[in-house]
Parts: sequence; C-alpha cells; structure tokens
Amino acid sequence: MNITGKGDSILTNSNILIEEFNNVELDKNLKWFSPPKKWEVNCEKSNLIIKTDKETDFWQKTHYEFQADNGHFLYYELNGDFRLITKVKSKPKNRYDQAGLMVRFSKDTWLKTSVEYIPDGNSKLGVVVTNNGYSDWSSQEFLKDLNSLSYRIGSSFLLLIFLCKKGKFTGKTIWQNKWPLMLSSIALCGNWIFLFQAYKETTIANAALSYYFAPVLVIFLSPFILKERLPFRKIIYVCLALVGLFFYCTKPISW
Repeated sequence: MNITGKGDSILTNSNILIEEFNNVELDKNLKWFSPPKKWEVNCEKSNLIIKTDKETDFWQKTHYEFQADNGHFLYYELNGDFRLITKVKSKPKNRYDQAGLMVRFSKDTWLKTSVEYIPDGNSKLGVVVTNNGYSDWSSQEFLKDLNSLSYRIGSSFLLLIFLCKKGKFTGKTIWQNKWPLMLSSIALCGNWIFLFQAYKETTIANAALSYYFAPVLVIFLSPFILKERLPFRKIIYVCLALVGLFFYCTKPISW
C-alpha cells in the first residue's frame, strides 16, 4: 500500500508544528516508531510517501491470539491539549490496509482512527481503543472515496483517552480552567440564542446558512486565537464565502 500524507499540523497552547513536507528532511521534532524501509519526502509535491512493510499493525489482546505493535508511526511528543489534522491519500490492495491518526501513551494505552479497506464490500471507518493491553474496535461502513481523506483529532478523543485511563475531574482541575470553561459556556449559550433570534428576524434558510457559516469564521479568527498560519488561498476562500453569504441573504437584485 502506497500512502501519501500532506499538510500535517499539530497545534498546542505553547507549541505550533506545521509539517508541509517542503524540505528534504522532516522537522527535527518528528520521530519514527517502527519506521518503514521505504519512505521519502517529495518536496515538489509537498508529500510524505510511504510504502508499508509486510505484516505491520497495531493491535493488542482480545478474545483471539493476534497481537502486533510494529505499525509505522510518525509522531510528535507533547503534553497538554492539542489538535491534530492531516490529509492522507492511499492505494490499498489487501484487506484491512489503512492509514490514519494515532494517539499513543504506551504499548498498552493508545487509540487510532482510520478507514480499513475491505476489497469485497464496503470499507470501515473505525476507531481502535487500547487500554491496559486490551484492544476494542468500533466501526461503521464508509461509502465515500478512499483516495483522499482528511482526519482530525481533538478534544473528544482526549476525553475518551482520559476516561480510558480512569481519570477523574477534580475540583482543582476545574478551578484551574475556570475562565476558559466560563467563556466556552457563554459562547455556547450565545450561539443558540442568536440562532433562535435569527429565526424570528429572517427566514429559516438564511438563519441556518449563517449558523453553519461558523467554520469559515473560525478560519478567519484562527490566526488571532489559535495562532495558526492563514495561507493566502484560505483568505481568498473566506472572502468568496463572505461574498456568497451576503448575496444569498440579501434581496434578489432586479436587472
């Protein structure tokens, strides 16, 4: 299976790592766990190209004997909250061929998400959670094209890992994060208040379109809040989206 990755980015409160594979060498903070024998960085196309070794996988104990901890894993070590985004292009050949994202604490505690290739049926979008050396797989049918997929891991996955590790929310932890929690609560309340007020002030279509326009606003604000880089092409996309929203929500022009 040949895999091409593009535009990996890991964002933390104190660190930002954006690997676009524009250089011959990988970022010095990226490390390999079980590196593949054949891999290269294509600077011209900004791709990381991997040809996987045979019989590689990540899986621990279940009701049958199979165990493996030799999959190819390019990782970045960090502590605290983070968001991980990547785009993967794959050419699967064999059953269960896959590529995706992984969050790993140890051999016995990790999770991964990917689309597993099923040659004689629908492929499976799944998550494998491993805790205390036991793996569990949850999946659903994936009917879209496998050629190019984008993955993202955020706070929901962190919560899942936290619960798997039998963590507890203490009063001290909540108090230390009181301001972010309060601001998040106010923003969530305002989000719903403005939506239902919009239903009164304009049409349902206009209100719904404006509501689902939020990701575009997040892109626009990301350089100021998340300290993300905003490429010129994304600025163009945001401007086009704003123009489209304006013309859609205003009255039709009489020619």
